[in-house]
Amino acid sequence: MKVTKEMVDKDLRPAFTLLSMATYFMSKTWGIKLLNRTNALTKGKELKGVQNEELYIQGKGGYNIRLRIFKPTGANQPLPVMLYIHGVVL
Repeated sequence: MKVTKEMVDKDLRPAFTLLSMATYFMSKTWGIKLLNRTNALTKGKELKGVQNEELYIQGKGGYNIRLRIFKPTGANQPLPVMLYIHGVVL
C-alpha cells in the first residue's frame, strides 16, 4: 500500500516530503552504508553534557531490540521523551 500525504496525521503533513525522501534513502544499500558511516561518527557517546545508554530487550521470535537512551548528564528527575521507531516505511 502506498501512503499518501492525506493519510498522514495533519500535524505530520508538513514533514511528509522529507520523511518520504528519508524512506527512499533508507531503502537503498548505499543509503544504509552512508548512514552507518555517519552513525559511527555521531553515536552520542562523546557528546559533552549528554549521557548515552544502550540497552537490549528481547522481541518477538527471540530477536534483540536495541534501545538507545539519551539524557542530560546528571539528570535525576522525570524528563520528557521522544520515541523514534526505526523501520517505518511510508
